[in-house]
Amino acid sequence: MWKEGEKEAEQETAREENREDENAAQRDELKKLKLEIKQLKHSLSEANKKAMEEHAEYEKEHVLLERERRELADLRDLAFNREQGDFAEVVERQIEYPYNNKHRIVSYDGFDNFLKLMRRMLPDVGFVEVNDNIDTQVIHHADIVFVPTNYLSHSAFNKINSAVKKFGFPMRYFSYSSAEKCAEQLIEMDEKN
Repeated sequence: MWKEGEKEAEQETAREENREDENAAQRDELKKLKLEIKQLKHSLSEANKKAMEEHAEYEKEHVLLERERRELADLRDLAFNREQGDFAEVVERQIEYPYNNKHRIVSYDGFDNFLKLMRRMLPDVGFVEVNDNIDTQVIHHADIVFVPTNYLSHSAFNKINSAVKKFGFPMRYFSYSSAEKCAEQLIEMDEKN
């Protein structure tokens, strides 16, 4: 009987050692799984961060695309009006001058008579004379920038265009050479936006 008790004790000890070994193996497995979960959470966090950055970039590109689409439509209108010789059907409307615009508008212009007439009709518009040293900092505070298509040199246009794109404001083109028609176009654009 004594040998049987000893044998049972040895078996119990062996079972305990087995359980301890199993527990140790399970603890190691648990540590590995916790580490794997931590790594997966980190990977998921990084993937979410990257997705958010890509979405922000997409939104930025979408806004730029819409702005460029609007600019292309303006250029198409300008080409059409030039092709029609500015004789396209115009709806007459009564505008009271001086007109107070709703948005901050900057216009780059050049001809003295044109500027005098425009300043009288649109006193709230910031008119900037086009010369050798174009100040593009005034664009920083604008909502809309207008440029004449019949007056600017390529270098002046490129400088204004790059500043407009840098600050992210829409650029519009005067489709006409007459100050009254340009004022009407500017007012129409101000009321649209």
